[in-house]
Amino acid sequence: MGLTVKMKTLKRKAVSLSFELFELERAVEGARLMLDMLANEGMPTEYAQRVAPSAVAAGLSLVVARLHHLGRVIRGGEDPQHVWAEHNDDTVHHPADVDLRLVAWPIGLGIKRKKRKR
Repeated sequence: MGLTVKMKTLKRKAVSLSFELFELERAVEGARLMLDMLANEGMPTEYAQRVAPSAVAAGLSLVVARLHHLGRVIRGGEDPQHVWAEHNDDTVHHPADVDLRLVAWPIGLGIKRKKRKR
């Protein structure tokens, strides 16, 4: 009598650069449309008119932060798993697809940086 253990194989997560850039493009386009509505006094309510500038600034700040984070991943300074999300999931990749896939690093692999002298 032996003990049989079934191990679930965990696939490393992968990020589709195309999917990620498409999502960022949509965020920037949304900000542009909101600014266009502001410029043409097309906001539906006074409240929307008042909060729109802050909403645009916040949205664009998130885009900038995401691009900065993505840049670190592309340069190899950070594990792609840290930018993985449902909208950019490319775990099931089709070989015919033309896309840059950022695959999560194996567990335990990481870049150790030397501390800078001040």
